[in-house]
Amino acid sequence: MSTLRIKSKNKTGKKAVFYSLFCLFAMPDAYAGGLCDAQRPSTSVTYEIEKTRYEKSVSFRTLTMMHSNGKQRVLGTAGGNVGSSFNLKFEMEPVKGSQDLFCLQLKDIDAVFYAKPVIHIASEFRLGTCEYNRVLAHENKHVKTLKREHKRAMPSFSKHMRLIKRILPDLEPVTMRSMPEQQKIYGDIVKDHINSFVEALSADVAKEQAKIDTPEEYAKVWKRCEKWEERMAND
Repeated sequence: MSTLRIKSKNKTGKKAVFYSLFCLFAMPDAYAGGLCDAQRPSTSVTYEIEKTRYEKSVSFRTLTMMHSNGKQRVLGTAGGNVGSSFNLKFEMEPVKGSQDLFCLQLKDIDAVFYAKPVIHIASEFRLGTCEYNRVLAHENKHVKTLKREHKRAMPSFSKHMRLIKRILPDLEPVTMRSMPEQQKIYGDIVKDHINSFVEALSADVAKEQAKIDTPEEYAKVWKRCEKWEERMAND
């Protein structure tokens, strides 16, 4: 028995990297002639979020240059990797009456949406100081919003994945040599289908995050502590 799987990963905000591994399940003979049976894969969706990682190795000047080109002082950031991955399981059905033709059936799509949040706090603010705690509290609001919006979107993501059955093409039987090409067709369709959802969700999350970063919020954070300038002068 042989198996066929495709694995793919994509991170938003960075160049996409995709990995493939192929396996085949041999099945009873398929009917001869015409297109292969319609693709009706089962789908599953998982959300994974890692524990927030805290970094304190970059100065506020570096953060400022990285995130605002020096136009506005940046004391901390909340970010990290957000992306998706998926596994595809296929079954290979020999065409009846043919020694070299097969129907490739996509049986399972396992999709994972994940987040790996990272908070950066300017290195000038020592752990436990008022300034450190205020920056941390503000950036934690962003992480909380990220988690809330992602979890809220998962039922829609599950529905989105079930609808992929409507766009998967019915293809003609193929030879073993041309099978990788057909696998790639299905893999690209699944990748684009997932990415369309992730991109829309990322835009929605960005809108929610913008509601946190207001002049009023910044003023509130600043007023809670007295040594901002002193801390930043001692970098």
